[in-house]
Amino acid sequence: MFLPPAPMTAQAIEKLNQATGVYGLALTAAQAAMLAQRESESLLRAGRMDFDGGILRELALAFAASPHVFKDTWAEMLGELIELFYAFKNETHDRLSDEELLHAMVRLFNGPAQGSLRALADCREETLLRFAAEDGFSPERDEGEEDYDDAV
Repeated sequence: MFLPPAPMTAQAIEKLNQATGVYGLALTAAQAAMLAQRESESLLRAGRMDFDGGILRELALAFAASPHVFKDTWAEMLGELIELFYAFKNETHDRLSDEELLHAMVRLFNGPAQGSLRALADCREETLLRFAAEDGFSPERDEGEEDYDDAV
């Protein structure tokens, strides 16, 4: 029996908006409900179950500080990130914890992908695993750093 993540309560939305509001980002109750529905659909498409209440809150907190995030597209972007997250979980065969995968996604999005969800979506499994393991990412890497085309 599939139990989709419960929609965020008004209190949970308010609490999340307080955290992301520092960056000028907020979700309405309707957007949160739409994202909960999208997450349920993403889980079904990916053949996955989530017993922890979904990944929306963690994605929002992880990506809110990105210089590539804008309030006009915040909800839409979170929807795309939900899809990517579960697709990446399958692609990496669960070798990364949720936190490790979020870390890799943020680093790639802010780094080589330069804020492009399309470029992030094109990342290969090896790249996700490498970026999850590496610390101290900087776009201006020293010797031997692959350029963007090699990284994704």
